[in-house]
Amino acid sequence: MENLKLSYPNDTDPLVLPSGTITGSHAKRYGAAMSLYVDQISQELHDVAYNKCCVELEGTSRLLTLLETCAVGVAHPSHANMFGPRAA
Repeated sequence: MENLKLSYPNDTDPLVLPSGTITGSHAKRYGAAMSLYVDQISQELHDVAYNKCCVELEGTSRLLTLLETCAVGVAHPSHANMFGPRAA
């Protein structure tokens, strides 16, 4: 939201509607400020969620390696008919 304040004249909060009549230009500036604010919040939430996933997945690579090692040579049911019917 700091970026919004820097780009808006008179150091006023662009997310606060002015008192009195709202003109077309006020509505346009408010809409642009709100859109930018939503984009910034969405990016922050995405970053937080991504970082949380990275932290939670740090130990999973060892588990996946172990599971893959145990599964070597074991056919997965979804791959049973991958190459068509078996020749008799």
